Amino acid sequence: MQCNGTGRPTTFVNATTLEATLTAAELAQAGSVSLSVLNPPPAGGVTSSIPFTITQPIPVLASVSPASLLAVSGDVPITLTGSSFTAAATVMANGTTLAITNQTATSINATLPSAVIAQSIGAVGLVVVNAGTNVETSSPLGIRVVSTPTIAQLTPGGVPIGEFDLKISVNGSGFQQNSVVEWNGTALNTQYQSNSQLTATIPAQDIATFTNASVTVSTPVDYPANQGAVVSAPQTFSTYLSLSTNDLVYNPKDGCLYASVPSSGVGGMGNSIVAIDPISGNIARQLAIGSQPDRIAISDDGTQLFVGLDGAGTVRQIDLTTWQPGVQFSLGGGQGEPPFAASALAVLPGEPNSVAVFATSGIVTIYDSGVARPNISSGFFDASVNQNYGSLSFGASASTLYLSSAPMIGLKKITIDSTGVTGAQTLAGSLLPSNGGTIQYDDGRVYLSGGVVLDANSGNQLGSFTSGTIPPASGPLVSDSTLGKAFIAYGSIVTPQAQIWAFDENSFKPAGSINVGGADIGNVVLGFQKIVRWGQSGLAVNTSGRLYVIQSPMVKDLSSSSADLSVTLAAPSSASTVSRQPVIAGLRGRINEI
Repeated sequence: MQCNGTGRPTTFVNATTLEATLTAAELAQAGSVSLSVLNPPPAGGVTSSIPFTITQPIPVLASVSPASLLAVSGDVPITLTGSSFTAAATVMANGTTLAITNQTATSINATLPSAVIAQSIGAVGLVVVNAGTNVETSSPLGIRVVSTPTIAQLTPGGVPIGEFDLKISVNGSGFQQNSVVEWNGTALNTQYQSNSQLTATIPAQDIATFTNASVTVSTPVDYPANQGAVVSAPQTFSTYLSLSTNDLVYNPKDGCLYASVPSSGVGGMGNSIVAIDPISGNIARQLAIGSQPDRIAISDDGTQLFVGLDGAGTVRQIDLTTWQPGVQFSLGGGQGEPPFAASALAVLPGEPNSVAVFATSGIVTIYDSGVARPNISSGFFDASVNQNYGSLSFGASASTLYLSSAPMIGLKKITIDSTGVTGAQTLAGSLLPSNGGTIQYDDGRVYLSGGVVLDANSGNQLGSFTSGTIPPASGPLVSDSTLGKAFIAYGSIVTPQAQIWAFDENSFKPAGSINVGGADIGNVVLGFQKIVRWGQSGLAVNTSGRLYVIQSPMVKDLSSSSADLSVTLAAPSSASTVSRQPVIAGLRGRINEI
């Protein structure tokens, strides 16, 4: 037998069949050769030739490394492994031919340019092409191109404290099939819906108490090797106690938050005072107290609580050690008009049975165990306005009382002695919000809910909590001079994002913020009513129907300190619950600086 006119070793099989061998060199290139048969002389001859076609092998692409890479990785070296790669094989990425640095029949090393990566967010499709007369192309394999995921919204962004697993939707961008939703850094059971939506399940135990969790989306990435994964900026998911509250105070003596619940309170909570465990969210105890409890104030020794009962026009004293109501006294009014109610209350420092009352009559009166001291203030109100708003805060002693009142009256510094009110001077007027806002005395300063800080003696403005990066800081405020920080509960309809801003009390500049997840309805932030400090790193804020309780290193970083946890709480058999809340009963000890 001859190939292209050159004889080949031939084996005779029979009169119609011969076998011959073509060399590797002849088979190395795709194309066509001529085959013929030569019978030797004297009776021999040569047959006419016939074509024999040599085709390219079909390359098989089995794997690509890395399988994923970061979108901003630059030029990336890649390795393709498989079989039947020819010496003339090329690699194409999304139609672009790549530079090959090394290749064998089973492996190709190439470079993926950054320009191709930048145009291929999501995935780069790779094929191996065996070039020649008949071009053969492998099946494609992809490299995932990972961008940093972003979270635009959590649905829901917060829920009442509960006992059941909760499925949430995470909406955003840059999600991949293997992206995972994380809860405080721990992966949740996640389902991929699209590159803009994931769903995940929050276990019941993670939402069974107060929490302000960080939710992120993490996507693994192989290149660069030290990256590991790319993680979104966090979104906050908060749980809250679903409870209508008018006012809120913290008692460090027993570690409980105390709240007044109006008649609209559900679950048998209406017209009561409740004690709330700030760790678990349990209603520790409840006391029915009278019609429309509103303003409350607690004594500095934590033994007495005073409650304004707006429906009755009275103030009621509660002994917190026995959990029994005590004296109840009237604020006057009547004669065809509603009785006067307590617009603001403040217990005298060092005098747990004495309380200052700013009534809707516009008058400040000091009561000792329900008995009024003879000297009362003049009317601090605009007579043309029926409703008066106010806030009271004692200074360093029981001899100085600060009053904010609206409309028109501003901030007053009132002097007190055993006979009652003995004098008053105006410290500020236009600096107060239109409803008078709230005030707090702390370490020689008076803090106004409009974000303004005054010298407690002179009334001179020392500064205001504002920043060019946020709207003017305005909202319920609490100062903690031991930390050198003030905290303002703030909600922006523009963002919308409910936040608690921390401010440095020396520089008046922002020291950070804490997001409150889900504190909105229809993208409108709920109005925060009050903010209080509790424990070492805790804050609590309430809206008309929700109570959020937060612990955060933004308040105080406890990572290097140990907590001293014990409690003293004995709930009576009449203690009640909100929704699924169990009752704490028979706990002994004390919560100290949680």
